[in-house]
Amino acid sequence: MNFLNELTHHLTGGKSLAFSLAAFFFVLLGAVINVLYDAQTRNASGIDTPARWNWQFFWHSNRWRFALNLLMAMAVVRFFSEWTGKPLSMGYCFLTGIVFDAMFVVYRKLRRRIINLFDNQS
Repeated sequence: MNFLNELTHHLTGGKSLAFSLAAFFFVLLGAVINVLYDAQTRNASGIDTPARWNWQFFWHSNRWRFALNLLMAMAVVRFFSEWTGKPLSMGYCFLTGIVFDAMFVVYRKLRRRIINLFDNQS
């Protein structure tokens, strides 16, 4: 086995590269659907939000969220079977993308509430 084949084997967890890329795609698809839903239900009258839809603002505002989802997708696709003991399927990948991004939304909302709570006490 040459170096490149062995590296690919370890990076994909013994799965084919095509399977890993498809799984990665479905994790990201779930996350993108969640991000777009969050953007569509935004508070358009907020100070930090443009009144009309703006793709440039959308990409700029969510760049760290997409980066986090990208890293999460890489870890889930590689380690899912080891963590859960179940075989990886595209359905699990899609649901993982939705759930992990939803956790990011919950974290962001809780953080804002806690910051506002401490600001109001000062």
